[in-house]
Amino acid sequence: MYRDQSKSLIEWGKLDEKEWLDFYSWKKDLKEKEETPNWERIVRDRDLIEDVGRVIACVGECRIYRGETSYAVTFRSDIKEGDELLTTADSYVWVFLFDGTLVRLAPDSSISFKEINIGIENNFLHVRMNAGNIFWMNRNASPYSGSQLKETDTLFLPLELHDANPRQLKREFADDELFKYLENDTAKVTQYEVLNQSIEKNNQWVKKKTKSFIVLPNGNVMGDNLIAEFIVLLGGKSYFKTKTGDNLGLTRTYTPIATFTFRGFENTESESILPNIWYEVEERGREIAQINEPREFRIGEYVTKRIPSIIQAREILMEQYSSFAHTITDREELAVKYGYRLWEFPERATEGNEEKLDLEKRIDFLTEYTRRIETTNLMAARKIRERLKSRGETILTYEYSDRFYKKALANYFITREAWREDQEYIEDLNSTKKTLWKNMHGIYR
Repeated sequence: MYRDQSKSLIEWGKLDEKEWLDFYSWKKDLKEKEETPNWERIVRDRDLIEDVGRVIACVGECRIYRGETSYAVTFRSDIKEGDELLTTADSYVWVFLFDGTLVRLAPDSSISFKEINIGIENNFLHVRMNAGNIFWMNRNASPYSGSQLKETDTLFLPLELHDANPRQLKREFADDELFKYLENDTAKVTQYEVLNQSIEKNNQWVKKKTKSFIVLPNGNVMGDNLIAEFIVLLGGKSYFKTKTGDNLGLTRTYTPIATFTFRGFENTESESILPNIWYEVEERGREIAQINEPREFRIGEYVTKRIPSIIQAREILMEQYSSFAHTITDREELAVKYGYRLWEFPERATEGNEEKLDLEKRIDFLTEYTRRIETTNLMAARKIRERLKSRGETILTYEYSDRFYKKALANYFITREAWREDQEYIEDLNSTKKTLWKNMHGIYR
């Protein structure tokens, strides 16, 4: 039995009295149970809804849709399997998943968290990116190189998780020490040192890698320990780029292994993905091509280039929430104490004598299932668009624009340097307030 599941499998509040008291219905139900001796375990597995993660921060309006209800999220709001997270205009959100993955949604974006599976050697995440601009970052064990440049996603600072916020040093200045004011100090380097200490501390018990199964309307992307940027234009093309991590400051580079699977009822082909290259997926999901990086994509990526506070928050939350996902390998303990099913057990294959792990069989099923169901969705959407077009009705197109990053980038340029000093000690000089003066002296970089 899983934690938080009641002993009785009868949902008393949803019972229909006539059906419940009907003898023939009872007889039919009894026969099905007798033919399936492990029916109780199957029902409990089916009804199990596992927690996926927590919200780190939301700017603007971010909503969770769960069943027939929805609510606005705040710091530490829980994310469960089946939840859809959506941001409205000028809204952003960072999410922490229990395996250590970070997810960032730009405005007008939506993602559905389908499932999290805890394995003996691997953890598995299955999500659907419905629309918008989404940054996906599985945890990497590499430390980060120090930088004295300010963070690029300043819109979320300060975080409610206070220990993750940038360190600031108090320095005394006289009025005539303007050049000393302009010198970089060690506050930012200290933040990276603290971050690397947290990463090394957690590396002692974080041993599993994460397999990501990411469903787009017109294709699937699957890989291990992915860092990737996704742009999903609803009803149109999709774009994505996997990253090696060195452009985000990782000191140990690696090559992510990722594959793309196409749409089509009979199309079972897949293609290996090269890192640090943008790919364009055409509307039907039948073709994929490398493209030159558009300028606006480069600007959108810049916002997540230096995010030590968000990563430090991830390491702190991992200490609080993630031990079960990486250290527990006992099936009963994981189920009873934490409410999760343990995966990666051998199961006899349906054909031949080979054995497959249940997680491998789950991935095989999802690959086939999503290809078929998403192909059906694409065909249905195409017919609707053609019908609307034949009636002369206006079809609104979903396009990529600066709305995905405009507010975040504007905040980055108007906030003060990350190496701010305590203003008690110095007169606030007019020259330090002028944007043009700052740009000329290279303070904003």
